[in-house]
Amino acid sequence: MAEINVRDLISPKLIKLASDATMKKALKAGGTVLARAARLSWPEPARRPEPWAPLAASTVKRKGHGKLLYDTGKLRDSITLGDVTSREATVGTDAPYSIFHQLGTKKMSARPFIPVDSKGALELTAEVEIRRAMEGVIEAAVQ
Repeated sequence: MAEINVRDLISPKLIKLASDATMKKALKAGGTVLARAARLSWPEPARRPEPWAPLAASTVKRKGHGKLLYDTGKLRDSITLGDVTSREATVGTDAPYSIFHQLGTKKMSARPFIPVDSKGALELTAEVEIRRAMEGVIEAAVQ
């Protein structure tokens, strides 16, 4: 799961102007952008937090193709916006194997799709897109 903390993305001045209801709407917009960014890791390799390692030859043979992180599309399609409050939005997946792809294992390279680095910081492109979405909601509400 990735969390968007308003204090990390929005200026304190904007936070003070926004009601809790507006902050919740802003975080919903930001979380929606984050979920979309994660789903775009499949068709747009440049959006991945880091390049995905190619599949092992044995895996390609077993699957019959070399497509990375794609058999049924369940993982990609399961990335959604979860809980939203006036302080944070959670984006994640209910696919139990997602953590192994995001972080890797002893036997499998990480192929991260949620645009955060190993310390949980948002990738810059995603951060800018999320900030714009959130600020747009707040600015529209306070005018």
